[in-house]
This record gives sequence, C-alpha cells and structure tokens, in this order.
Amino acid sequence: MKKIIVSLCVLAAGMWLTSATTPQEDFNARGITTIVQEAVDTTYPTRLQPDETQSIKDFNHWMWVLPFEQDRYTHDVYVVMPKYGVVAPIIDSFDRDLEWVTNDSLGDVFSEDGYNAALENGWFHHPGTYLPTQWAGNLTFAMHSSYWKNQPGNYKTIGQAVARLSVWDRIFLYIRDDADYFRLYTYTVTSSYRTSASDVSIGTHNGWHELTTYVCEPFGTAKNRWVIKAFQDYSDGWMLADGWKMFLDTAIEQIYQTRPDALEFFDDVLWRANAVMISFNSMRDPAKKKLYKATVSYLIMRMQTYTH
Repeated sequence: MKKIIVSLCVLAAGMWLTSATTPQEDFNARGITTIVQEAVDTTYPTRLQPDETQSIKDFNHWMWVLPFEQDRYTHDVYVVMPKYGVVAPIIDSFDRDLEWVTNDSLGDVFSEDGYNAALENGWFHHPGTYLPTQWAGNLTFAMHSSYWKNQPGNYKTIGQAVARLSVWDRIFLYIRDDADYFRLYTYTVTSSYRTSASDVSIGTHNGWHELTTYVCEPFGTAKNRWVIKAFQDYSDGWMLADGWKMFLDTAIEQIYQTRPDALEFFDDVLWRANAVMISFNSMRDPAKKKLYKATVSYLIMRMQTYTH
C-alpha cells in the first residue's frame, strides 16, 4: 500500500482557487431555504471577516476576528472557517463546568436543555467523539443556524455560514496544549449534503481523523440537517500543482469506473491512511516528507468524495 502511494509522489506546487458569491446565491444553489417565523432569529450572521485565500493561520488574528471579547483565549478549543470568517469556541460535553449537559456519567446521552444551553456559548462537541490529540475518529460538532429570539446566545445563526462551505474549503481547529500554546489542525471539506434529522450515521466512527459538523435546515426549523464532512489535512500547507491533481483525479476515477469493489477499495485505503502518514514522520528529507503527505492527503480527500 505504502509503495503504491509513494510511487505517485512527484515534486509539485500550486494554489487554491476560491470564488466570491453571496450567501443567498450559495443557498439557492444548494436548495437551502429559510422558513421565516416572527419568534425565530434567521438573520445571516454579520461581522464576519472572510479570508477567501484561506491562508491566514495565525491564532491571534482569529481571536481578534472573534467579535465577543469574553470568548477570546478563555476556551481550550476553537474552530475557524477562514473562507467566511467564522470563529467560535468549542463547548466540550465533558467540561467540568458543563456536566449538566449529559444525562449519565458516560456522556453518551445528553439532555435537550443542556444541549441548547451549550450552543448559546459556542459550538457543541458531541459526547463520544474525539479530538485529534486523542485518537483517530469522527470528531462531531453541532451549531445553530437559527434560534429563538427571546433566548440568550451569541452564536444563534452562525451555522448558516458553515452551510456555505464547499468541497476543498478548509477548516482550522486550534487546541490548547500543555504549554498553553494553541496548536493548529487543518481539515479539508470532502462533502456537503442534506440528510434527515433522524440520521445518526453522520456520527459513525471510521479509522481516520474526520470532522463532521451539522446545522438544522431549512433555516428557522429543525426538519433536516445540513452536514459538512472534512478530512484532516496532513499536507503542512503544501499545495499540489493542477496537473498533478488532474493525474490523481483521473487515476481515482478509473479505479471507480473499472473496479466493481471500488468503494470497498477506497474504504480500505482510508483505514490504512493514518498509519501511512505516521510512517512518513521517519523520513529525513523534510521537503520530500511534506510532498508525500500532501499527495496522500489529496488522494484521501478525493476518495472520500466517492464514499460519502
């Protein structure tokens, strides 16, 4: 497996492309609607400061962008969607101060009141899902796209901006370490789709570092869920040239079209990906290490667009 992947690696460089559209254009393209109710706040979030290049990684910059001063540097985990300037603290379901979120000591069931109270303070980290500092799995967050006007909270509609994310957009996760330094973990979006409110499969654990975030949709209701799936990007900021990405795209499409077990094959590759990435850490050539990681990250993310 490793030899097959490594044999694909060549020296390359490139750039990410983004396109500027309005929120309503994005929502229209996805078929996302808003159900207006007098008692419900469905206003698209303001005061966002987008970085369409998705290149600003400085944590202090995003703390400055965060409009609520009381939330700056006071939490251990923050999430950033740079393309749309979204910044929010993560409210961990196992925080000592939020034990009331759960109905039992294991934390695999949580009360509706506690869940909504957590979302007033940021984004809710689902019980039983793990940060990249713990082990591989499906890290799952929830957030509001709309909420009652008469209820408190600074993050009532910020999930609408998340629903605008597209494949290849980036998500930054900052986690405080033991030295009080916020370490960056980068994810790349692999799918964006609608599902039913009863679909619990979105939280299924796999053998790789995945991030899932969801909001209620149509905005103003809780009828469906809009889901964003993202894979941890190990590329260390290296971008692959368009020609090399095209070659990889063609190879993956050929496998998909010609192998009856293509989806099972992709799943097998994804299960092995984390071990392959770890094996690259022993390489002495830093440039080659980054190149290999960038290539494998791209392969993994492309395969995920088929399996989701």
